[in-house]
Amino acid sequence: MSESGLSRHAVRTWERLAEAGPRGAEVAELSATVGFQRSTVLGHLRGLAGLGLAEGDESVWRATEPADDGPVPPRGSRASAGAS
Repeated sequence: MSESGLSRHAVRTWERLAEAGPRGAEVAELSATVGFQRSTVLGHLRGLAGLGLAEGDESVWRATEPADDGPVPPRGSRASAGAS
């Protein structure tokens, strides 16, 4: 588990999403890039969205925090964001 409270796999998904910038990334693209099943990536994305770190739908997602700051959940929150 990372210091942010996110699983290392969820962090990896978020980092790739953040690298996509404002255009966002499709779930299939993220899945291919990070090497996780589509269902796992969707679980990560939904968990990240619950923490306010991502937004999107079943196809295109975007990071909502700057990539330089890293994924840090709100104070007092610990979540796995789809722990893998």
